[in-house]
Amino acid sequence: MKIWSKQAFSKINRRNQEILQENLFKEMKPTSSFRVGIVGGGPKGAYAIERLASFWHSHLPDEKLEIICFNNNEHFASGPNYLPEQPDYLLINYSLGNVNFWTEEPEQLVKDRVSLLDFINKYQEKGGLVAHPEDFCSRALTGIYLQFCLCQVISSLPDTISVKLVPGAITSLDIDGEVLSLSSGNREFHSFTEVILCTGHSYSFQDELSKKLKSDAADNSYLEHIYPVTRFRRIDFAGKDVLIQGMGLTFVDAVLGLTEGLGGRFESSENSMTYIPSGLEPATIYPFSRSGLPMLARKAGGSENLPLKYFTDSFVEKLLESGNKLDFNADIYPNIENEYRYQFAKKYLNQYDGLLQSADSSLEELEDLAHSVIPDFVPFDLEKFLLPTNTSKFDHNAILEYIKQSIAPDRFSTENQSTQEMSAVWRAIYPGFRKLYNFGGLSGKSQEQVDQIYFGRFQRVSYGPPIWNMRKIYALAEADIIRFDIGPAPKLDVDRKTQMFNIKSKDSLKPIKGEILINARIAKMADFNSQPPIYKHLHEKYRIGAYQNGNYSPGCFKLDKEGALLNLKGVTLNGTPTEGWTLDNESLSRTNNNFITPWAKKIITNYVNTSSQINPYCSSMD
Repeated sequence: MKIWSKQAFSKINRRNQEILQENLFKEMKPTSSFRVGIVGGGPKGAYAIERLASFWHSHLPDEKLEIICFNNNEHFASGPNYLPEQPDYLLINYSLGNVNFWTEEPEQLVKDRVSLLDFINKYQEKGGLVAHPEDFCSRALTGIYLQFCLCQVISSLPDTISVKLVPGAITSLDIDGEVLSLSSGNREFHSFTEVILCTGHSYSFQDELSKKLKSDAADNSYLEHIYPVTRFRRIDFAGKDVLIQGMGLTFVDAVLGLTEGLGGRFESSENSMTYIPSGLEPATIYPFSRSGLPMLARKAGGSENLPLKYFTDSFVEKLLESGNKLDFNADIYPNIENEYRYQFAKKYLNQYDGLLQSADSSLEELEDLAHSVIPDFVPFDLEKFLLPTNTSKFDHNAILEYIKQSIAPDRFSTENQSTQEMSAVWRAIYPGFRKLYNFGGLSGKSQEQVDQIYFGRFQRVSYGPPIWNMRKIYALAEADIIRFDIGPAPKLDVDRKTQMFNIKSKDSLKPIKGEILINARIAKMADFNSQPPIYKHLHEKYRIGAYQNGNYSPGCFKLDKEGALLNLKGVTLNGTPTEGWTLDNESLSRTNNNFITPWAKKIITNYVNTSSQINPYCSSMD
C-alpha cells in the first residue's frame, strides 16, 4: 500500500486554478433564456454541472443553456473537505481505486474521462511510480483531481453552453410564478428556471451544551470547528491539556493537526511507528465520545463486492415488494446478524487448510464444522462487535490493545483476525439496506433507532481511517500524548472563573481538566434551527414542511423520490440535504442516492415539452 500526495501534481494544480479563475462570474449579460442554478459547488455541485452539460449537449445540441454555480468560496469542485491547500497528512478514508468523477452513462461531453487511479498514473510529474487500486491518497490530491475533472468539463463546453462560477453564500431562494431567484447578502440573482441545492455538510450544533460552550468559553479555548487544520498554527497549544469531543474521522484530523501539523514527525519501521515531538504540541490530548471507542482502521483494498449469503438482493426485493413499513428489529436485523455470523465462520475456517467451504454451505453447517474442529469456537456476536460493553475496554491500555488489534491483526489470534475482517460486511450490506431505508421504507420508530443508534455504530466499525493514520494515533497514545482515560458518555462543563473544561464519566476515576476544548464532530441535521439560512428561509416563507415518518421527524424536507421539493416547483435537493429521506450521502459517490441524473433528464424533458424554454424575465443576472 502506498500513500500518494499532491507534490507531483503542482503543475496540474496551477492550471486548475487558472481555469477556475477565468470562469468566475464577472459579466452580467445573459447568454441564454434558459438558466439553471446550482447552489453548492463542491463535488456534488461539480457532478451536477457535468451531468447537465452532458445531457444538454447530447439531446439539445443547438439550444443555448446557462449554468450558474454558487459556492461559499472559490474552491469549486473540491469543497472544504478536499481543498488542495490542505496538508497531505489528511487522507481520504478509502482506497483511491474507489474514486471516479465520471459515470458510465451514454451522455458524455468529455472524452478523456480518467478515474483518480488513472489520473495519478497519467499525470504525475515525476513519473515512474505506479498507483494501485488499494493505495490511499491525501484529500488535497483528491481535490486536485476533482478540480481537474471540472476544468475538463469547462474546457469541453460547446458554444451553446456557458458555465459561470459565483463565489458567495446563497441565503435565500424565492419564486415568482415559474421563475426562481437567489440571494446572497445584498446581491440578488434572477431568472432561474431550475435550481438544485447541493449544499453538503452545512449544519450547526444547536444542543444546549454547544450553546453554553460558545457563550461561556474564552476566545481560542473552545474551537467549534477544526477546518482548516492549518489554523492550529495560530494558537498556542504547547504544554496544554486539550480535550477533543468526538472520536471519528474528524478526531484523527484534529490530532494530526495538533502534532504533525505543529512540526512533529513520525518515524516508521516495518513493525512500529514512533512520534518525534516538536515541543509545540499539547502536553496531553484527551478524546471522548458517547461510545468511548475509536474507529476501526480501514483495511487497504476494496471489499464492497463481498458475496453475501443472507442479506441478498432477493431478500431486499422481497421486503420491498411487500409494500409495508419495515420493522428494523423483526424484518431486517436478523438477516444482518446472520450475514455477519456466516462471514465470520467462513473467514475463521478459511484460515485452516482444507476447511474452505463451498458457497452452498449454510450458517449452521459452517458453525457446526467450526465447533467440531475448534472446540472453543464462539459464534460471532454482532452487538459486542458494534459496541463492546466490557468496561475494561475504556482503560487506556485496553484501548491501545483495541487499536493494535485493528492495525496489526496478524499478530493476534485467528479469532481476532477474523473479527477485523468483519469491518467489510456492512459496506457490502449497505447498498441493499439503503434501498430498504430510503423514502420512508422503515417505520418511524425503526428509522429513529437506525438514525440515532445503529447507523453510527456500523459506521464506526466499517468506515474508519486508513491503517497508516491509525498507526499514528497508536504511536501518539503509546507516547502518552493521547490518553484514553475518560470513558463513554461523559459529562462536560466549563468553569467560568478558571475557564477550564471539566469532564468525567462513570468509568473515570477522577475528573479531567483541559485548557482547550476542540469539537471534532460534524453537525448533522436535527431540525430547521440547525439548517443553513436558505433552508430556514424556505421553511419560514413558503411553509415547506419537514418530512414526518409517524411520530419521528429526521429534520429534512418533504421530497419526492427524485429529490424534488413537493411544494415548490423547480427546486431539487441532492446529497446531504436529502438525508433522513435517504440514507447517508457521501460526497464523492456518483451512485449513492444519485438524484443528479434524473434531475438532468427532467430538465431536458421539460425544455422540450413545455413552455419553460422561453423565460420572458431572463434579462440580466442581477
